[in-house]
Amino acid sequence: MKNNYNIVLIGFMGSGKTTIGNILGKKLNKNFIDTDQLIEKSANTNIAQIFDKFGEKYFRNLERDLIFSLKNISGSVISTGGGTFCNEQNINILKSIGKIIYLRTSYKCLISRFTNEEILKRPLLSDLKKLNNLLVEREKYYLQADYCILTDNKTTQNISDQIIKLF
Repeated sequence: MKNNYNIVLIGFMGSGKTTIGNILGKKLNKNFIDTDQLIEKSANTNIAQIFDKFGEKYFRNLERDLIFSLKNISGSVISTGGGTFCNEQNINILKSIGKIIYLRTSYKCLISRFTNEEILKRPLLSDLKKLNNLLVEREKYYLQADYCILTDNKTTQNISDQIIKLF
């Protein structure tokens, strides 16, 4: 496979998309794109503040517009936000530009990864009781990925090596 293909990482917040994406970008000599970081940069504020000030719907519209702008991107590793793949339009665009890899992480493992600081930075984590419900709700979308990689009890090196073997 030529190096102009894209690898798109999806999964719940805390599943390792940004960390793994950075590793893959370096190992595969591909550009790394983090959609959440791009949104924060273009809005000149962080996602928590966007949620607080404008609401989730506004954020999802920014996210959708950003995904649309990526439709001509090639040769990149793209890390998406946790809810990005829960929109049919986003799914179609992302599937058209690359192979989708779902970094599947259990609820128990996710909880162990979140620090108090991260909980404050991630608006949808403000109520941990709702976290499992959200994970279950999003699973049906995530399972539309081309590949599913279980991340529990694996190092970022193990996970990135497993993804590289796919290609």
